[in-house]
Order: sequence, then structure tokens, then C-alpha cells
Amino acid sequence: MIRSYRFLAVVLVCLGVTIALLIPQRQVVSADGKPAAESPAGRYQFLKNQNIGRPHEECLLDTATGKVWKLSFDDKQRGKWILAVEGPK
Repeated sequence: MIRSYRFLAVVLVCLGVTIALLIPQRQVVSADGKPAAESPAGRYQFLKNQNIGRPHEECLLDTATGKVWKLSFDDKQRGKWILAVEGPK
């Protein structure tokens, strides 16, 4: 009889631990939560454009905002990115 109480106690303890592990700890799962953070990989695309300024001008497209930046050089041949197209609003 004592064996059956010990067995019952062990089963109840194991069941309680299992239930405690299965219940989420302060986490709520919902369908309309915050979207996952966007990875910067693949966000920018480098291209050569013949329509903005001089032929074969190097441009950088930000696919997240739609902005297009063009590479401009000063007298000392230092490159600088200048906003060419603002992008959709």
C-alpha cells in the first residue's frame, strides 16, 4: 500500500513538472504581433544607370524605401552618394 502511494506521488510530481514546462512563461502567441525584423541582406542593390546624369553612372537602390542614390565624385576623386530619386510616398 505504501508502494502505491509512493508511485502515485512520483506520477503526480512528474505530471506537475510536465505541465509547468508546457505552459508558456509570460509569452503570448498572437497572429497580429510585431512583424519580424527585416534583414539588411539584399536590401540594397547596386546598378549602373544610363538615365540619371552621365552614361553608366553607378546607382544604389534601397528596396525598403524606394530611394535611389547616385555616386558622385568631387575634384579630388572622392566618392559621395547623392540622393537621385526620393522614392514612392
